Amino acid sequence: MDVLANDQNPFPDKPLELVGQPVVESGSGTAAVSGTSVQVTPAKDFTGTLVVRYRVQDATKDPDRQVDGRIRLTVQGRPAAPSTPQVTEVRSGTVVLAWTAPANNGSPITGYTVKGSDGRTVSCPATTCTVSGLTNNVSYTFTVTATNDVGTSDPSPASASARPDAKPTAPGTPSVTFGDKQLKITWAAPTGYDGSPVTGYTLEISPPPASGVAQKSGLTGTSDTWTGLDNGVPYQVRVQARNQAPDPSDWSGYSAAVVPAGVPDAPAQPTTTRLDPVGTQAQLQVAWAAPKDNGDAIASYTLHVLRGGAEVRSLQVAGGTTQQAITLDTSESDYSFTVSATNKAGTGALSAASAPRRAFVAPGAVTSLTASPGNNTVTLTYGAAPGNGASTTEVAYQYQVNAGAWAVMPSDEVIRSGVANNGTYTIGVRAVTSLDGVTYTGPVVTSAPVAPYGPPNTPGASATSGDTTVTLNWSAPARNGQDFHLEISVDGGGWQNVGASGGSTTVGNGYSQTHSIAVRTVDAVGQTSATASASATSAPPPAPSASVSKGGSASPNPGNWVNLSYANINGTYTVKFWSDQGGVGVFWTETVKFTGSSAPYQTNVFYGYPGSHVWVEIVGVTTSPQIAW
Repeated sequence: MDVLANDQNPFPDKPLELVGQPVVESGSGTAAVSGTSVQVTPAKDFTGTLVVRYRVQDATKDPDRQVDGRIRLTVQGRPAAPSTPQVTEVRSGTVVLAWTAPANNGSPITGYTVKGSDGRTVSCPATTCTVSGLTNNVSYTFTVTATNDVGTSDPSPASASARPDAKPTAPGTPSVTFGDKQLKITWAAPTGYDGSPVTGYTLEISPPPASGVAQKSGLTGTSDTWTGLDNGVPYQVRVQARNQAPDPSDWSGYSAAVVPAGVPDAPAQPTTTRLDPVGTQAQLQVAWAAPKDNGDAIASYTLHVLRGGAEVRSLQVAGGTTQQAITLDTSESDYSFTVSATNKAGTGALSAASAPRRAFVAPGAVTSLTASPGNNTVTLTYGAAPGNGASTTEVAYQYQVNAGAWAVMPSDEVIRSGVANNGTYTIGVRAVTSLDGVTYTGPVVTSAPVAPYGPPNTPGASATSGDTTVTLNWSAPARNGQDFHLEISVDGGGWQNVGASGGSTTVGNGYSQTHSIAVRTVDAVGQTSATASASATSAPPPAPSASVSKGGSASPNPGNWVNLSYANINGTYTVKFWSDQGGVGVFWTETVKFTGSSAPYQTNVFYGYPGSHVWVEIVGVTTSPQIAW
């Protein structure tokens, strides 16, 4: 470089001169003087700015008049390799990368190229680049190169593995069912996204339970039971899904608020207070204290009435009420009461039974009389008649049939006389109290009409054989208090209603067939008799047979044609033609299709040895008699 060409010389007739050797002030290289020029040689691997200082003097050669000049050279090269790309964001089908710009080596960087492990390339103008169009749930790595006017850098080191993914859509709003200090939670899995499969769920509950833990993570199914909750507190839950994407799904909506609850505690032992009688019934008032409800208000109480220790009835009492007046049938047995409380969680345990108490009023009629039909019997049930203070040993009972004579009530209350089956009866009952030599009879209570009946009688069954059929017969039994119909089952099949009369049916379509009938009686109340049965077998089939005969001349062949007849043979069989000419042996074999029976017909076989014997064997079926030829 001629460094003096542009300098001002105060002595135009005398040239300027370079003094000494030039010095490299920055950068790497060498410099030397060559006449009025300075030759600068950058170092082999140097790029960037190279500064060389040189000194100029004029004709005076006065050191104080010497001045320094500087050469600034820009040495250009292709950029250095960028730093390792950093994965800054992963989205559905997309990865965002960033890296540090490398040294441009003297020439501004004009752009970058990102290359994926699948071979795709993306041009990017800056040090942040979005790579899209990737396949979700597939791992990728990326390198980046920088380009300037000189060329393209070496590739950077590969990025960390990045897996594009789409976060799941929000799961369905949970459905929640309460339990005792717990909630059972179910939800629908996310749908309609193209990311990796769901790997787990996080549940969140509000408000946080006593444990302080408001979330449960790592759930792999779509249901869970959250325990350790406080009964009586309304909770809401929501759910979030997670797959291999960096971010989880959005939260589902909160469920409806659900309150855990357990069944109420057992009430304390009830107390009773006697009230005025109501008509022929005694009346007691039962009272109890409300128990702990365990998280849900008591909706109702169940008051159980026990007589002699056995429950006789129960009634529902509203939840806000803790006492109930109850009327009672008179009885020689003591009454007691237990109470249970019910809320949405169910019914709690029974209280202890109240202290026993008697119910009594003035004498009256028996109650709830019913007459139940039996087999030539009528069974009576009724509530005891009020005894007006009399004990049970002082009260007896009588009955009458169709307003007839009174009779002593049997101890088992089963009437066995005058109530034969196939009749209709009304039964009157009255209480009889004998005190102080006086007999008192109470009002007569009459039952509804009752018709005794027994189990249906067994019908008749028989079977008769035919050649290829069987006739099955049935007959009706006598009535035993109830109308009836007959049912038959043929060959073990389903039962068929055939009415109330006898009859027959013919079944079968072949030889040696066994058919059976079962017959039973079914009455109007569903009782079924014992089953009568019978069976028979149709005649056996006739045996297969075959015969041969000597047919006409087989000329020009020697001998005569062999004729064949057969019966009861169907199918295609091998037929062997035998003779004893020169020893027993088969002289012809052919295959014949048999069609049941046939009169003699001419076969394709002829035979010419008079005096010998001929016969046929239908293999596997039969052999004909021998005939003399």
